[in-house]
Amino acid sequence: MELRNLNDNDEALNEIKTNENNKKNNSNKIQKNEKRQRRDSKKKKNKFIASEVHEFLKRIEINDNKLTKLDLSNNDLTVITTTELLKALSSNTHLKKLDISYNPRIGSIAMIQFINALSNYPKLHLKFLDLSYTGNDEQSINTIHDWIQNNLKLHHFHIREHKVVPAKLDIGIPGLHLLKARSPVSKQIEKQIRFFIKQNVAFQKFRHGASNELILTSRQLKDEQIEFRDEYLARATIVNFENNLLSHFPSKLDKFLSITQLNLSNNNITVISDHLRYLKTLGLLNLSNNQITEIPLDLFKELLTHRQLTNIYFSGNPIRNLNSQYQIIENSSQLNEFNKFLGNE
Repeated sequence: MELRNLNDNDEALNEIKTNENNKKNNSNKIQKNEKRQRRDSKKKKNKFIASEVHEFLKRIEINDNKLTKLDLSNNDLTVITTTELLKALSSNTHLKKLDISYNPRIGSIAMIQFINALSNYPKLHLKFLDLSYTGNDEQSINTIHDWIQNNLKLHHFHIREHKVVPAKLDIGIPGLHLLKARSPVSKQIEKQIRFFIKQNVAFQKFRHGASNELILTSRQLKDEQIEFRDEYLARATIVNFENNLLSHFPSKLDKFLSITQLNLSNNNITVISDHLRYLKTLGLLNLSNNQITEIPLDLFKELLTHRQLTNIYFSGNPIRNLNSQYQIIENSSQLNEFNKFLGNE
């Protein structure tokens, strides 16, 4: 009797699971159909006549503060219209969302010019950009990738294409709709752009006080590109500029009043800043894989004597004159972890 009851319970559980899976599958199908219908309706619908498009461009050019969103998708935009749009955007500060998708006549060459021009518009604060089905190829997508790498404002980016030489692409990613290609190059671009967009969102959270972590890694940032307001720096607890093109420590190092972790690894830094002595709350310092040749012992004696520093990483640096004097740092009873100069751990 007990065995039969157990079997009945198993059958009931399996039936419940089957029903739940069916509901989930049906829900996914409905969502996909709805997305497809929205996409198809957008593709078919031509929203504005030429005179209306030019009227919007005029409003952009005069920096109309009421025009924050512009959807020019499927309007048969040409290279000429795109050039006019670029001219209008050059002085705009209010537009936040721009959609020029389903305009295949734009083409990859004009798209490269479009992206290169956007790089020179520091006042433009686009957070949403849709360049899907505008005739992109591998070259224009690489240009877009490089632009996004240095754009900290963009939160949502879309770039679908029927074909991108040499691969066939078609995928949607939450928050970012990008190409999924069978070629390794396009796959790598997809992964990197998704990573940059996530960092953009995290950076905006930091700027608006929702996070105390200032993380900008692998973006090819140079020294002049990491200038931030003092109030941002004062509340940053974790600062990570790993894998960029920095040759110096951040210029306002003494403004990091709350910092506990500083990661400047994998850059081109040659000299350790004396301003480290101002970081009274610093607990972890990572300077691995730079071009540092000398360690200022007096500075580190002070840090280890009077500060919270417990973890130091120096591996991968061409440190000169390695001898017993550096044991002052390595043998400090305060350190939990010391990453040795020759790359040994």
